[in-house]
Amino acid sequence: MLHDCHLDPTDPLRMAMEKSYRDSEASVLAQLLPAATLSQAARSRAWERARVLVLNIRQAQHGKGGVDALLQEFALSTEEGVVLMCLAEALLRVPDQLTMDRLIRDKLADGDWSSHLGNSESLFVNA
Repeated sequence: MLHDCHLDPTDPLRMAMEKSYRDSEASVLAQLLPAATLSQAARSRAWERARVLVLNIRQAQHGKGGVDALLQEFALSTEEGVVLMCLAEALLRVPDQLTMDRLIRDKLADGDWSSHLGNSESLFVNA
């Protein structure tokens, strides 16, 4: 029995939980799923709220550049994006600065980086 629960022992919700404590998952789901449905109006409100949140986030990030701009320009669908991701992962395990410099030089030597120059408004990406 849960001792940290703040429900009154005579609360109907607590009594229902205790009654179904050892029931099978299928049995509990059969009882709970019908009560877990949302009305069309509630779904519409949730979708609209999500849409507004996404738009606000996109607007707040527009022109910020940085890592987001880097990831947008060098997506994992590009050879350079894969190189950058592998480099970032490898640098986490490199013990010293000299090895880091050599690893960076080695990994970045073969990419077609100039084809990306000017594609982003971000100084960070173009650098």
